[in-house]
Amino acid sequence: MEHPGYDLYLPSSAAAQLGISLSFFRESVKKDRKAPVIVGRGMIACNTPALQEWWDGKRPNKAASVIFSYAFAA
Repeated sequence: MEHPGYDLYLPSSAAAQLGISLSFFRESVKKDRKAPVIVGRGMIACNTPALQEWWDGKRPNKAASVIFSYAFAA
């Protein structure tokens, strides 16, 4: 496995769980090389805890992290 710990998601799913628009999610990932996301055709691969940590570091609003954690834990 090339990227152990990475899961496949629809980009819109990750954006919704972070509480942001799909276009803002794509722009944020594109502009920040430290984003733990690999963008493919129609899907993204990401390490969910690392993605949340990266986003929390960018945004001081912790409410989104609580929503993201519960949604992906299910």
